[in-house]
Amino acid sequence: PVCEVRDLAAPATVMGDLATAVAGAADGATLQVRGTCAAASAVTIDGPLTIVGKKTAALGAPTLTTTAVGPRILNVHPGAADDVVTLRGLRLTGSTETSDQSGGAIIVLTGTLVLRDVRIDDVEAQSGGAIFVDGGASLVMAGTTAIRNARAAWGGGVYVAAGARLTMRDRASIAYSHAVKGGGAIEGDEGTPGSTIILRDDASIHHNTTDGYGAAINTGGTMLLRDRATIHDNDGTAATDAANAAFGSAVEIWSYTTTVTRLTLRGDAAIRGNVADA
Repeated sequence: PVCEVRDLAAPATVMGDLATAVAGAADGATLQVRGTCAAASAVTIDGPLTIVGKKTAALGAPTLTTTAVGPRILNVHPGAADDVVTLRGLRLTGSTETSDQSGGAIIVLTGTLVLRDVRIDDVEAQSGGAIFVDGGASLVMAGTTAIRNARAAWGGGVYVAAGARLTMRDRASIAYSHAVKGGGAIEGDEGTPGSTIILRDDASIHHNTTDGYGAAINTGGTMLLRDRATIHDNDGTAATDAANAAFGSAVEIWSYTTTVTRLTLRGDAAIRGNVADA
């Protein structure tokens, strides 16, 4: 596949791989990706950066992937807690994380990752089939961002660690993903503080499955649904794990400690049409 990366501060210079472009980018730079960029190892983003995709007739949809089974696609690890990394108009696909087994496509270790109009599909890990968000970090899924066909033991789509935050807004969605143990779409951890999961502004979680706890969400943290956000048509009836079978068709809220866990619905938010074993 052909990969073209341009730093929009000097668009005449074309680089043939994303890792080289990221390593040479100044803080706050904007990189443009055309074609399919495939790397043999995860690309680490260690400062504030924006990566945008540009579709062309010659190179097709802008895509990030890997050339081998084993590495995820991106490590997001900026140096400051308030640094923001933004991905826009990209597809990330076809990766399986087998090293630390967290985050099939992306791990967010520090700062905030904003995904706008990004699609992530056909990815896999032990925790967070698509994305793992570590404690103290944040993930924002906005625009038409979608996670599809992601798989994990815990958190088919996203794993939100204790102290981490996930916000889904606009029309962002997680669908058709699966977790063996819990959280077909999202797994949230408990702690002091625990994980925070927010769905708002038409965000949706639908048609996810689990063999265990919470076909949509399994969390020991705090959840807020508001402004037309929906959790619908998730299914826990196909459970094959006898020890964990189908606890909570849509949302399972739990705590092994005295940590406060709560679910709040506001506005026209809804949980509907989900199925579990009796």
